[in-house]
Amino acid sequence: MKKKSLAIVLALVLALTCVVGGSLAWLKLETSQVQNTFTFGNIGLDLSETPNQKYVVIPGQPITKDPKVTVTTPDGFEPVESYVFVKIDEVNWSQKLQYKPAQGWMPVPSTENVYYQVVTPTVEGKVLPVLEGNHVTVDSTLTKAEVEDLQNKGKTQLNFTAYAIQKAGFNDVNAAWNEVSTKA
Repeated sequence: MKKKSLAIVLALVLALTCVVGGSLAWLKLETSQVQNTFTFGNIGLDLSETPNQKYVVIPGQPITKDPKVTVTTPDGFEPVESYVFVKIDEVNWSQKLQYKPAQGWMPVPSTENVYYQVVTPTVEGKVLPVLEGNHVTVDSTLTKAEVEDLQNKGKTQLNFTAYAIQKAGFNDVNAAWNEVSTKA
């Protein structure tokens, strides 16, 4: 009887093992591979103006000055929504020499002579003129004495620097400006 009981128990264990083992095999699956290819975003930036121009100050006459920022996406990269900045430095400047930023440029809060635009990622090779009308206006009340005073103080210059930084990751334009202007 013991042999019979042992045979029955062994038969039950063997049957149970087959059932459990077979069930486990049915629950075992594998998916096909999902491939992820990463592309990289990048910003291209250029600041230019018509070369070899003379900027002669004559009271009442505008001076042609056409700086422009060009924002591009380098080959092989994806466009990135970006803050584009232009900083205008006035050297030995007179209040009688006036300019305005071109349409689209907004002042960066709490700064002087720094302007920005947000360039959207769908725009590639966008040209952004810096000065309204591409000129500096010379006030007609500028006197000979004021001109001589400016001349004696050294070169009168209007210098431009362009910066760009991704928009993603910055809470506001001030944070982006602080990052790009201190690390550029």
